[in-house]
Amino acid sequence: MALSDFLGNTSELRIVDFLAENLDIEYNPTELSEHIGISRVTLYEKLPKLIHNKIVVISSERGRMKFFKLADNKITENLIKAVFAHSFTMAEEEKEEEEAVRDISHQIKDVSEVERLPSNYMMSSSESHPTIDSSIEYSEMREKQFMPIPV
Repeated sequence: MALSDFLGNTSELRIVDFLAENLDIEYNPTELSEHIGISRVTLYEKLPKLIHNKIVVISSERGRMKFFKLADNKITENLIKAVFAHSFTMAEEEKEEEEAVRDISHQIKDVSEVERLPSNYMMSSSESHPTIDSSIEYSEMREKQFMPIPV
């Protein structure tokens, strides 16, 4: 079980997952990119943020070559604990992940079909949040639910 199993498959998570699985080993950029399956360009884009956030450290330098490993601190300790906690929690699940996610998707769709936003909720290109046209009565909303809102 890894962070990317439940948080998504981003390059950052793949770096952290790999280093967490190989705690006492340091890697140069070429080794990291090959093991993780990302380009060195991507690795060099992601490492500064991971280093700044105290997740990854430069563990040593040999000549101009830098080596990296997971930082040894409370942040990474908690990330690893979260992975184990998630793993133990999911081990108790009766359904396989794919089946459970499919069931949840159906539940969400069912809810969204029943609880549609009234048609007077609209988003203009200049607004970041929906607004309500309070001049429309609820009965009118129900009648206009599937009609476009005049702009």
